[in-house]
Amino acid sequence: MKKFILGFVSASVLIALTYFGYPYIRGFFGGSQPVSPQELKPGVTDFGALRVKILGAGKPLSDLEVDLGEPGGTMSYMLTDKDGVAFFENVPVGQLQIFFNDLNFPKEYVRVSSPVIVNIVKDKITEKEIKLTPKQ
Repeated sequence: MKKFILGFVSASVLIALTYFGYPYIRGFFGGSQPVSPQELKPGVTDFGALRVKILGAGKPLSDLEVDLGEPGGTMSYMLTDKDGVAFFENVPVGQLQIFFNDLNFPKEYVRVSSPVIVNIVKDKITEKEIKLTPKQ
């Protein structure tokens, strides 16, 4: 009975961390530690904003991690809201890349294979809509 209870508790903790604590522990499991958007490019003094909308099969996808930065470099991330929107404020002006984390990407959709490049403009909201393709 002790083994069953220990197994049940362990499984429950893992599930809870995966679904509820994921944003807080993602840095622990690898990759660089996320930073605030304005820290993506140290020394930059001009900022804009980025609004990313994620759709899957025409519907907004909520709780999907959207990463912003440069591959292998520092990155910032946000989770999409109920409308499928991740909004980044105080983003340094210039070119950045949107990408997704494998641990949080919905398995029923095809991974985005090419880089999604955005150009952030000073004092403007850059908008980007990404449509994910369902797996066949």
